[in-house]
Order: sequence, then C-alpha cells, then structure tokens
Amino acid sequence: MFFAEIQIAETVKGNRETDGLIQWFRISCAAILEDGLQDFGVTDVSIYMKQRENKENRLSEYLVPVISKDQLDQVAEGFLEKYYPEALEKPMKVPARKIAERMGLGIREIHITKTGSVFGQIYFRMLKLDIMTSILGSKSQ
Repeated sequence: MFFAEIQIAETVKGNRETDGLIQWFRISCAAILEDGLQDFGVTDVSIYMKQRENKENRLSEYLVPVISKDQLDQVAEGFLEKYYPEALEKPMKVPARKIAERMGLGIREIHITKTGSVFGQIYFRMLKLDIMTSILGSKSQ
C-alpha cells in the first residue's frame, strides 16, 4: 500500500486558501524473484479501505504473512500437506532437515560467534560474513 497526499489551493478575493487530504491505495504487483527482480509489473491499483480489508492473505509491512490464531491449524495443515504429508496420517516428529530438503533449502551448521551465544541467523541476500568454523576461533568467509 502507498498513499498520495493531495494539496488543493485557490485564491479567492486575494486570499490564498489551501486544503489537503491523504488517500491510501492498494497496489498489486507481480514479478519473478530469480536473480534479482525480473519482469516487475503493476497488476491492479485500488483505493484502500480498511473496513473492507480481507483478513486472509494479509502481509505485514515487511511482507511477512499475518496469520491469526484461528488460522494456525489450517496453515500448519496446508504446510504439512505440501512438504510432509506423512505427518498428517499419524502423529510423529517432523524432521526439519527432511522438510528443508523437500523445500529445496540447504542447512549449514556453523558457529556464528566464538561463544556460541547466537543460535541462528537468516540472510536474504548474498554477503560476506566472518563466521567461526570451530569454537577455537578460526574464521572463515
């Protein structure tokens, strides 16, 4: 969503009067997120009205899905159906490594700090980072 601030000005009998308003818009876009942002395009623009907002498929300002408490079971079942349907047949531990593999993700076990006080970090872009390859303190990039 974005907003437009509209300023209106007029002069009546030598007096300048201004007024303004802010209008929020919802913009729907599509793109291919492979090797950067490809084929980006706006698919729809509409006036944003909070009372009409659909509670499903909402995203935070950081584009993270907002899942309400009463949707948790449905979302979890959908996730398992897609990546580990065996778990829906009978109660079992769900192996994170197997799910990551089925999602096409890789897992690397490394020490981020000398003390081991940081248990995990997620990176959404390529960068160089000094990491600890052993508790003794040798560094790798």
